Amino acid sequence: MFAPTESFANLDDQEEQAIAQLNLMACKLVRKGQVDEGVALLRRARHTCVRDKELFKDQNHRKMLHATTLNNLGCAVIKTQAGRIENALEYFAKALKLEKSLPQNQPSRNPAGTHLNVCAMLSKLKRHKEARHHAQCALSLLRDGKSPAITTDGAGQTSSVLALAHHNLAVEQEYLKEDIKSLHSYMAACEACLGTLGKGHKLTQAIYKNASAALTSIEKRLRTVPEKKLAQQALNKTQEVMGGTRFNSGSSSGSSRTTTEF
Repeated sequence: MFAPTESFANLDDQEEQAIAQLNLMACKLVRKGQVDEGVALLRRARHTCVRDKELFKDQNHRKMLHATTLNNLGCAVIKTQAGRIENALEYFAKALKLEKSLPQNQPSRNPAGTHLNVCAMLSKLKRHKEARHHAQCALSLLRDGKSPAITTDGAGQTSSVLALAHHNLAVEQEYLKEDIKSLHSYMAACEACLGTLGKGHKLTQAIYKNASAALTSIEKRLRTVPEKKLAQQALNKTQEVMGGTRFNSGSSSGSSRTTTEF
């Protein structure tokens, strides 16, 4: 997911505002499919954050903007024709390191979202135990109030970081054959996005679709009657909320589902 922009309104330094604007423009370009142009702007922003440190009056603001730029750069490069998962993962890891170095009371910190970006890349690399760990880290930060649960990115899209964290954890648990845990995580994701974003939101629709397909597959793999009943109840609940829509379950192994990136 692109980095949140709520903190940009509090920037009053000219150099800080310039970096913020480059990020905003880049996110909008990437959303429109003009990925290379967006990447160029983000690399320009990163160059300023790294090479021109003395231009920034507040070094914590500079670090925050650098982390924001790295997060957005990771999201953008993966969409290029030559996009490599390893490159995006490197950007996200550097962003996370910067965020950890910021004061706890820094309002712009979004470590949970960065953990989820790392999680998504590790999942693509089939490193599912590591990916699960980062999803769990994101949830822990959210539960402790150390990272925002709802964010709006540079392209103007609002997302529930809490819902994404539960969803991505569910996907990794499903890959690791932790079916009952995965079932509960999928339901937690559904409840989180429905409660904060509403039924008609794009993210709610995507998570409910994934959850319905996953629960159908999980039900087939469960052995005991109580477990199967639990899965069926959860599946019925998701379909009831989404107006009775039944989604294709895809692969029974869970390999058709991926960590969600918005």
